[in-house]
Amino acid sequence: RIELALGPAFDITGEAKRTAFERISNRSYETGQKVTLRNAKADPVDVRVIGYMPPGWRMLRESAAHTVETANKIVWTVRVPGKGAADLSYRIRVSS
Repeated sequence: RIELALGPAFDITGEAKRTAFERISNRSYETGQKVTLRNAKADPVDVRVIGYMPPGWRMLRESAAHTVETANKIVWTVRVPGKGAADLSYRIRVSS
């Protein structure tokens, strides 16, 4: 689950899409996500993307570094250029 809190900024939009899902075993899987952020403003903005990870997650790859807020809540800050777009992608492995 991804959270994108935009507040009153109607000219910042985001779209999330699953890019991969692979069952590794009965107790683990890998999943990939891509979040596309768009900025209709003339000035660049920093957008906080919040990810809620399932128990037993481990980051495999990511296009920007994240910070950990709790065991299952992580945050990326993505710079989106004025009149432009930026992508955030990541892949995690979940094991139980």
